[in-house]
Amino acid sequence: MQQLSFIHVSDLHLDNFPPVKQENDEMAIRLHDAPYGALKNLLELCRQKSPQFIVYSGDIHEHGLLSLEARFCLTDFFNELKTLDIPFYYACGNHDHLGQNDSFFQNFENVFRFSENWSYFPYPPSKKEDTENETDRCAPLCSIYGVSHSTRKELKNFLKDFSCDAAAPFNIGVLHATVSSSDKIKNTDKHVVALCREKDFNSFPIDYWALGHIHEPAVIQESPFLAYAGAMQATRMSETGARGATLVTAEHFENKTEQKIHTEFFPLAPLETYSLSLTLAMDEELENTGQCLEYFLYAFKKEYAKFEKNPLCRTRIFNLYLEGQHDLYEELQEEGFIQNLKSKLEEIETDAKIFIKKIKCLIRPRFGYENAHKRDDLLGEVFRLLETLRQDPETFESILRKLDNDFKIKNEIELGFFAHGDKRSKKQLEKYRKTLLKACENICVNVLEPK
Repeated sequence: MQQLSFIHVSDLHLDNFPPVKQENDEMAIRLHDAPYGALKNLLELCRQKSPQFIVYSGDIHEHGLLSLEARFCLTDFFNELKTLDIPFYYACGNHDHLGQNDSFFQNFENVFRFSENWSYFPYPPSKKEDTENETDRCAPLCSIYGVSHSTRKELKNFLKDFSCDAAAPFNIGVLHATVSSSDKIKNTDKHVVALCREKDFNSFPIDYWALGHIHEPAVIQESPFLAYAGAMQATRMSETGARGATLVTAEHFENKTEQKIHTEFFPLAPLETYSLSLTLAMDEELENTGQCLEYFLYAFKKEYAKFEKNPLCRTRIFNLYLEGQHDLYEELQEEGFIQNLKSKLEEIETDAKIFIKKIKCLIRPRFGYENAHKRDDLLGEVFRLLETLRQDPETFESILRKLDNDFKIKNEIELGFFAHGDKRSKKQLEKYRKTLLKACENICVNVLEPK
């Protein structure tokens, strides 16, 4: 039996600076430093787990030429990998594409960057003296195949030009692309690059496809094994939870045609983002905004206690949504209350520094929403129409598509931006449906129901 161990990472996006309000200088610094911290944590993981190599599936930096800070950081990183005798196999994505003519990565003998045409590198890497003497060359344990993007928007399916002989015991493919099983998704769609279908992978003798571009870690299928490592560090508030690397171990049995693949996720990101809803229970007897503030502080601490402990995470940034029904709903939406709650939350001492990016109060007036559709007035008729829409997912999705580029409405009713992927999941659609319908209900009640 032969064994292989490597780390799969992707989408670090160095030099990506999310917008932050001027008064949040400390948050801005932590956002800037987070990708560099993730890279240092990756090095520490290499020291602990001793992988044989790293495969990187694209978008190591955001765009253009690398900044001076990024060059210094990556130089230290690659030099340390060389000391650890860990090669770095790297396919460029749509952000760090080859068309930017950055020769920086050619300065490191342990960094193997793929070209715009399919090629492969062996592991262990061929040494110069081996290439000069064919008889002394060792058979590779693993062949790593890959291809790099040469433009910002790659339209072709790279797999159409791929072939391999699979002569090595292990064979790995590295690709930055959108993988979809749906024929409705087109290469010209927003956020879609180098589109290919799941079935396109089935005809190749590759044991593990290391995918990049989609920022959510996911195993697409297990035979052959297709996996997105996800972003090493969150690049936007919608990328919630722990981010990191995948440690892949594989076993090759001489008498078996398939390999045994095992994957394990390791969090690396020093900064995590979350969206959290705090619901004001109907039976809570809160007589003033001060009591409401204490209630939300308690509710936040209770929810935070459920979070998994992560010693590498030093910062957690939250978008908070206050929900429920209360007679003080107007007072709870005032800027003074929101800012006071934000300050109190950021003073809480936890295992990580807490920042509140946004608090959105969705508290509604006390009203019989559940039975409103039974009323005989105009408000009842509106609620019946909303109930019909709730039961018609096809019509609802067509409405969402019309809102795709209406950022003013989406921001106002907290629909947010759709995930960085090729389609909306059922979970996302359900979330957007509830949010949009709740916003419609609130508007109708505020306009049509006498106070």
